Amino acid sequence: MFHQFLLGLSVLSSCVSLVQASYPKGPGLVHYWGQDSVGEFGGPDSQRPLAEYCDGSAHAIIISFVSEFNPDALPVLNLANACNKMFPGTNLLHCPEIGEGTSKKKKKKLIGPKMENGPVDPVFSSLDIKQCQSNGVKVLLSLGGATGAYGLSDDDEGARFARKLWDIFGNGRSKYRPFGDAVVDGFDLDIEGGPSAGYTSLVRTLRRLYASDKSKNYYVTAAPQCPYPDAILGSVIDEVAVDAVHVQFYNNYCSATSGSFNFDTWNKWATKSPNDKVAVYLTIPGGPDAAENGYIPPDSLRSIIKRISPLSNFAGIAVWDASQAYMNRDASPNYASFLSQTLNQVHRQLLLTLDGSSDQDTNSDSSKDLEMQQENTKDIQSDTSNSPTAPTNACVRDGDACKTNGAFTCLGAQYAVCDLGKFKIVACPASTQCMATMDNLSVYCDKHGKNDATRPSSDVSTITKGSSYQQQEPVDLSPVSCYFSVDRANSSMFSATVNVRRLDNQPFVDQVEGTFRVRSNVHITWVEHGQVQQAGEVVTLNLDNPQHVSMAMVFKMGGTLNQGVFVAPEADSVRFSK
Repeated sequence: MFHQFLLGLSVLSSCVSLVQASYPKGPGLVHYWGQDSVGEFGGPDSQRPLAEYCDGSAHAIIISFVSEFNPDALPVLNLANACNKMFPGTNLLHCPEIGEGTSKKKKKKLIGPKMENGPVDPVFSSLDIKQCQSNGVKVLLSLGGATGAYGLSDDDEGARFARKLWDIFGNGRSKYRPFGDAVVDGFDLDIEGGPSAGYTSLVRTLRRLYASDKSKNYYVTAAPQCPYPDAILGSVIDEVAVDAVHVQFYNNYCSATSGSFNFDTWNKWATKSPNDKVAVYLTIPGGPDAAENGYIPPDSLRSIIKRISPLSNFAGIAVWDASQAYMNRDASPNYASFLSQTLNQVHRQLLLTLDGSSDQDTNSDSSKDLEMQQENTKDIQSDTSNSPTAPTNACVRDGDACKTNGAFTCLGAQYAVCDLGKFKIVACPASTQCMATMDNLSVYCDKHGKNDATRPSSDVSTITKGSSYQQQEPVDLSPVSCYFSVDRANSSMFSATVNVRRLDNQPFVDQVEGTFRVRSNVHITWVEHGQVQQAGEVVTLNLDNPQHVSMAMVFKMGGTLNQGVFVAPEADSVRFSK
């Protein structure tokens, strides 16, 4: 799609902007907005009004989130500090300022609004969907997110909820319209938890409703997590066409900074999906604190973009979230500006090479860049597996000389460790594969990233890495998808990110207990947001859920190693309570 789009624009001047009138054609930049990821309510660095992010750097903004929904009640809209008023007698926000636009009025900022005493005025009164749209920026509304409680039971519920979305946020009619007469440009499925049921019907019904309004184009996008296929949305996007996928390359083993980065896998999926022109976005954290792992410093991101931009369905970058990217000073004036400038540079270089309108020096430089990207594309596409790329050395043999004592390298289902100047080959446990740690400096053994999780039956307590645990007695356990990704490790310690997602429509609550079994060389000593106990090989986590009610939890844990490497907990031992 990327090259086809460029060929269509080859007659344009070299100063063409990435911001296009249509979405989701790219390459371009997409911002998620609405959750004030950068700070607490009313803080000096808190989220700014929506209109302030429609400054020409992004071609789409996704409002986040409709965090609670079912077809028989009004949805719950959570916009953090952006809006706190509600329709009387409901839990639905009433934010006409976000839709109608009052940008000419003086901004009103409330410091530290208190929710416990009832609704308060919006923190800002200049937020404006219409202003963004008038600037050529598409505005979508995202369903789901990690926080909240949601889910559909069947196709009928999916169809009914689609009609409700259309009436409340689209071009339908309802007495409850949070954004007044502003009409969003579509909906994004950021389904972090719950079953897959109902979403294909929701998408098909939205398409039929879109067709009833010929005044503009409408879109359906999705935000799967990078483990392929996504545990929840995988079956949905395999069955119905979406316009774009904002693949979350963070908080997982396949984050863009890891040796198991799998953008090529998603690009290959795209070419065979129901919409073979579907736009694939690299979705990344907007700052170091925006996610548990996966943030990419500017210099590293330039290299990654050069590698993946020639791929057929690469469409640009999506960011979680705008507040983080604009406050991030790792680049000047901020990370958001850096992302826009970098994508524009890639775009101009390829465009100038194709239309031949630049001077010889510029053309020469662009040609070199294009050749480099084409070579990188060959390298990416030649690897048809999901295996980690670093640190890997297939030529290492047992007894070979090595320089750095304690250094590790992957050898498929084995790994080599440098011991007193010689490599020692060690096999990973059966059915596991050697994988690079997130910092690419060490290795661990895991299930090679497979996740074949599907809707569990009532007697399945957990689904992890494609395996299920059959519950023998009635215990209040929840079906989950669970990934462990090791951030860093050496011969004596490790730290890891754990990503747990509910696979039914009942959320995690304030207190969550998790148990799993580890190898005898692993001792878990700490866990974020909770306490840990270990008796032999059985680990028990008592977690405080920071979100109180959520469909997913992402947290850090760590400990010590007694020889060998970290091996991910056995799938049939992983359980999480409701």
